[in-house]
Amino acid sequence: MDDKHQGIGGYIYQSQACYNCHPDGSALGAFNHSLTNFPLTGAHLDTDCSECHSSGYAGTSTLCYDCHQNNYTSTTNPDHQNLALVTTCEDCHTTQPGWKPAMFPVHSNIYPLLGAHAEISSDCASCHNGNYNNTPQECIGCHLDDYNNTTNPDHQNLLLANTCEDCHTFEAGWKPAQFPIHGNFYPLLGAHTAISNDCSSCHNGNYITTPNNCAGCHLDNYNNTTNPNHAALNFSTDCETCHTQSAWTPSTFDHDVQYFPIYSGAHNEKWSACSDCHTIATNYQIFECINCHEHNQIDMDDKHQGISGYIYQSQACYDCHPDGTSQGAFNHSQTNFELTGAHLGLDCSDCHQSGYSGTSSLCYDCHNSNYNATTNPDHQSLALASTCGDCHTTQPGWKPAQFPIHSNYYPLLGAHGAISGDCASCHNGNYNTTPSECIGCHSNNYNNTTNPDHQALSLATTCEDCHTLQAGWAPAQFPIHSNYFALVGAHAVISNDCAACHNGNYNSISDQCYDCHQNAYTASTNPPHASAGFPTDCETCHTAFAWVPSTFDHDGQYFPIYSGHHNNE
Repeated sequence: MDDKHQGIGGYIYQSQACYNCHPDGSALGAFNHSLTNFPLTGAHLDTDCSECHSSGYAGTSTLCYDCHQNNYTSTTNPDHQNLALVTTCEDCHTTQPGWKPAMFPVHSNIYPLLGAHAEISSDCASCHNGNYNNTPQECIGCHLDDYNNTTNPDHQNLLLANTCEDCHTFEAGWKPAQFPIHGNFYPLLGAHTAISNDCSSCHNGNYITTPNNCAGCHLDNYNNTTNPNHAALNFSTDCETCHTQSAWTPSTFDHDVQYFPIYSGAHNEKWSACSDCHTIATNYQIFECINCHEHNQIDMDDKHQGISGYIYQSQACYDCHPDGTSQGAFNHSQTNFELTGAHLGLDCSDCHQSGYSGTSSLCYDCHNSNYNATTNPDHQSLALASTCGDCHTTQPGWKPAQFPIHSNYYPLLGAHGAISGDCASCHNGNYNTTPSECIGCHSNNYNNTTNPDHQALSLATTCEDCHTLQAGWAPAQFPIHSNYFALVGAHAVISNDCAACHNGNYNSISDQCYDCHQNAYTASTNPPHASAGFPTDCETCHTAFAWVPSTFDHDGQYFPIYSGHHNNE
C-alpha cells in the first residue's frame, strides 16, 4: 500500500483513511466529495462528474448560479429575471430533483402575507394555482366571489367600492371590519358618534333593513316616555321635530301650535317657568289654570252663569278654552271626533264649511277627493275600501300607512312574511305595477344561479314549480326530473334523496348507468363483468328496478348456447 500511494498527499495506512478515498472499495475515483466544501446531495448524487467538471477538477465553482444560470434565465413561472430575484438559488431551492419543493422567503418584498394570508403562507396553490406570474395584488382579484355573494350587507346593491381594504383587514372571516362611508347612508352625529364603533347596538347583526328614521330604533323610548307621555299625547314619531341627535335633552317643543298658546295670545309673557302651569315636574299631562286665575273665581262664576256644566276647575277651563281665549269655547276632545295629527293644525272652517251642525265624522266624506286622486296605489281601480282609517292615521301626508288587506292581492308568506313591514324592499315606492309572479322580482336569482344553471338548462321561470316561499329557496323540488333522467325502479326509491346521486352538484351529473355504478360493475364476480369484457352499457342486461333479474344475450354476444348445435346439449 505504501508503494502504491507514493506521492499521494495525506496518505496514511489507516482504515478510515482508506474509506475516505475509496468509499466504494475500488481504486477508481478515489475521492470522497463529502470531505470537500461541496458535499453531494439530492440530484447531485446522480450527476456524472463531467457534468460539473467539464473543464477539469481545479477551480470548479461551488455557487449554484455558476452551473445553473440557464435554469435561472429560462424559468418563467415565476420569471426570475423580470422579478430580479437573487441568484443565490439556495435561498429558495434545495438540491432535490426538479427544484422542488421550493420556498419563497422574499414573498413580502412582492406581497406581504398578513392575517389570514399568513395562515396559508405554505399553501402556495391556494392563491397561485400554479401560476406565479399574474396573481393579482388587489383584494378583489381573488375575492370577487366574496364581494358578489355577500348579502349582509349586499355589496352589489349598495354599490360598495370593491377596494376591500377600505373596510376590511387581512384577518380571517373578514372581521373585524369598519365602514368609513357610513355617512353616505346615515350620518353618525351626536350620541350616535359615541357608539359608532359598536355596530351591533343599532344593527344587531342585520345590515340590510336597519331603519334610518329615529322611531325605527327609538320607538320604545317614545312609548315609555311619560314626562310628557308621548303616546298618550299623540306626539309625532318624527323625533327630530323636538330632539337632536346629541341627547333627548334639551329639546324643543312647539307648545303653541300643538297644545296651548303660551308664547302668543293672552298668555304670552304671563309665565316665567314651566312649573308655573305644570306644577308636578314628573307629569306634564297635569296642568293648573286656577293656579294663576285664583283671584278671578268670582268674576269667572259671574261670566259663566247659565253655562251648563261649568265648574271652576283647571281641566274644565281647558276643555272649553283649548286655545286660552273666550272665543270658540269648545273642546273637540269632548266630542266623538277628537282632533289628532294633521287635524290639529286646521282652521275650523276647513271642515265646517257648511256650519257646525251635522258635520260628518267619516274620513271619506271629507277626503273623497284624496281617495279618487290617489294613483299610487290607484284606490278606485283596486276598489279599496273607503274606510280610510283601515290603512291610515291622521298624520300629515297620510304617512305612515299600513295595508292589512295585502293578502287579498298577494299573501306574504315564508320569507316574504319576514319583510312584511318593509314595503320599499318589494315596491320601491311603486304600488301599482309590482309583479305578482316570482320572476318579476327574482330574475337576478334565476340568472345568477349556477347549480344548477337555470339559464343553460332553460328551466321555466315559474319559480314556484320547484321552490316554496320559504327563505333561502330551500327546500326545493324538481318535478321535471324526468325531462332529463327518469326516476323509475330503484331510482324512484331515492327520488327525494337528491344528494345520493348529485352530492351537491346539479350540473355535470352523467345520465349513463356506468358512470354512477362503475364500482358495482367492477365488483361483480358472478359473472365477472370486467374480466369477461361485458359492455359498460348496463341497461343492455339490467333494468332500473334492480340488478336482478337481468337479461343477457349469450348467443348474440358470445357463444350460441340457446341455438345451433349446443341448444339443449
